[in-house]
Amino acid sequence: MPASEVDGLRSEKGEDSTYIEFVNTSGMRLNVYWIDYEKKRVLYQVLESGCSYVQQTFVTHPWLAVTDSGAVRAAYLPSSSPARAVIR
Repeated sequence: MPASEVDGLRSEKGEDSTYIEFVNTSGMRLNVYWIDYEKKRVLYQVLESGCSYVQQTFVTHPWLAVTDSGAVRAAYLPSSSPARAVIR
């Protein structure tokens, strides 16, 4: 999902659980946010460059990777199968 499309994102009630692995290859520290039901960002992980982590989520829950200065590097809407999100 293009980072330019994040303004209208929000979570919907989810029943289909999945996993997403966030992999930071950007060369900078990133903040991983879940977008809640009211379109608010909820910080879940500070991800150093070269690191990764696996997050349980739902297919209707969007996620953002944001720099310390607030720039959105990437936006993700999980798929029904476990997936890897490589942030460059």
